[in-house]
Amino acid sequence: QEINKLIKAENSDYNISGALTLSVIYGVLDQMLSPFICTFYQTFPLIQLTYVESSIDGVCLSLAEKASDLALIVNCAEMNAPFFAKHQLEFHSLSPCHLVICTSSTHPLASYRTVTLHNLTKYPLIVFNPPACTVENNPLYKMLRYYGFSANQIILESNQTLISEMVHNNIGVSLSHITPHALVHPFSEHITQIPLKDDISLSFGYLLKQDTTLSLAASLFLNEFISYISHKTMHTPNFYIK
Repeated sequence: QEINKLIKAENSDYNISGALTLSVIYGVLDQMLSPFICTFYQTFPLIQLTYVESSIDGVCLSLAEKASDLALIVNCAEMNAPFFAKHQLEFHSLSPCHLVICTSSTHPLASYRTVTLHNLTKYPLIVFNPPACTVENNPLYKMLRYYGFSANQIILESNQTLISEMVHNNIGVSLSHITPHALVHPFSEHITQIPLKDDISLSFGYLLKQDTTLSLAASLFLNEFISYISHKTMHTPNFYIK
């Protein structure tokens, strides 16, 4: 942060230029990145920032092939470590993530204060699937399959309104991850959020190609972003228990 201040002081007109290609997994841009990118554009208008949303596999391949400079992901350490090692990538954690279950207030799980994966085996799980994301590349789908859930238990849907309706009508329960820095969207009073108790190692952070020297543009972006999330007011989800 001190180095960044000196750079800014020396370049009072923020006339630093360069190109930066950023890969992000689906959802991160909407959850927490959009406000920061707007600020970054204003602070460093001469840096050409390109960002692309992709699956975690797509992000990794983009870094491995040097098509992108930096990636922001939500990582399941146990599941992804072999894949990162295969492509000579390094993951650096910035903050923990938590999985939550959303149910209707009339669902059998609504009375629980926390739930475990075992509690969920009786019910269909609804997982948001971005329109451009294939089933095999959906990170939550892959994680559920890794932990033993059958494909028949998982409903993939790209329409958030339809997901809410399905939860309201007790067709299933919705599974999602929340970072401490995510924008917390208001939930209907008929929807209950329940933390998942299982100790699944999830964290939000950045991914780099091993032994790669970051460009000035990439270093500035990373410094600014780390400073942004460290000073940002934390939004702790309010779990609504009926």
